Amino acid sequence: MHVLLGEQRTAGQLTSSRPRDHVATRTTSPVAVRYGLPPPRATVARPELFDRLDEGVRGPLTLVTGPAGSGKTQLLTAWLTARPPAGPVAWLSLEPSDGHPARFWGELLGLLDDASEDGIAGLPDPSDGITGDFVAALASAVNELSPPVLVVLD
Repeated sequence: MHVLLGEQRTAGQLTSSRPRDHVATRTTSPVAVRYGLPPPRATVARPELFDRLDEGVRGPLTLVTGPAGSGKTQLLTAWLTARPPAGPVAWLSLEPSDGHPARFWGELLGLLDDASEDGIAGLPDPSDGITGDFVAALASAVNELSPPVLVVLD
């Protein structure tokens, strides 16, 4: 699994990551607004940033940072549209309620299960609490995903 995180910061920076597959685009459904790739918009071509994202997905994590409104979501949307990934993509637009660990982990597990070919089963229920056993079981399940899943937390 590779995770791309969009976060509000004052410095824009890209680091590392790993491969991916299909890309789902959001529709007008309220559920799709949270779980799919936003619809692409006309943008200025940024091949140098796409190249850096391509490099980044070879490692475990890529962090895309910048202030609110700087185009992080649009950059990732344009990149995933222009350069379709090799494996599945799980996109989650975060909300304030995702600050509750059980909800966040439950959402992420659902996305990983949907995005992976074989699903991820047998994990402890995150609503029972996030323990070392949960994290170890999740890490093991994610390492066994084939093909790897690209996760975008926006």
